[in-house]
Amino acid sequence: MLYIRIPKTKQHDTHHIGAGLARGNNMVEIYGKVDPYHELTHVLAGRLGDPPAMFNEGLAVYVSESMGADALKQLGSPGLKLDDAVALHQKQEQFISLDELFAFTDIGPDSSRPTISYPEAGSFVKYLISNYSLEKFRQAYKSLNNDDSADALRKNRETFRTIYQKLPAEMEQGWLATLPSANQ
Repeated sequence: MLYIRIPKTKQHDTHHIGAGLARGNNMVEIYGKVDPYHELTHVLAGRLGDPPAMFNEGLAVYVSESMGADALKQLGSPGLKLDDAVALHQKQEQFISLDELFAFTDIGPDSSRPTISYPEAGSFVKYLISNYSLEKFRQAYKSLNNDDSADALRKNRETFRTIYQKLPAEMEQGWLATLPSANQ
């Protein structure tokens, strides 16, 4: 683990934007900016596979929240739980469909709308694990590939459907119905 105090130094040295980075067995964080659970999850889960960003980043923020950290502190919704942040974004008509989110190979760049995509990915991962089992999630994590080519996306959707008996888009309504605002 390498802690860096100045964000521009981290970006210069790693060529990566953001407060944390995990590559292989290495973690780099801007000191005091990121909880350790997020990047450590990437290091550990990286041994299982390299799935689409929705699974990779979703698992990292879900584990971070589960460990008691403010998982969204540096990700646009400080103090909010994953489900609450998604409910708020949905209320504000800021939402990324699961079909679109499923195709992301990276969450973090501005084009991925990270303040929306991080909480959505984490909330959906939480939904998958809570409603379909950790074992199915592990199977998806190691079977899906982080590739946005048309062929890879088609294969990923087929694999997801084989594991969960539905496509992500077909789960969207059920997932959203579990959010706090849906029950008010």
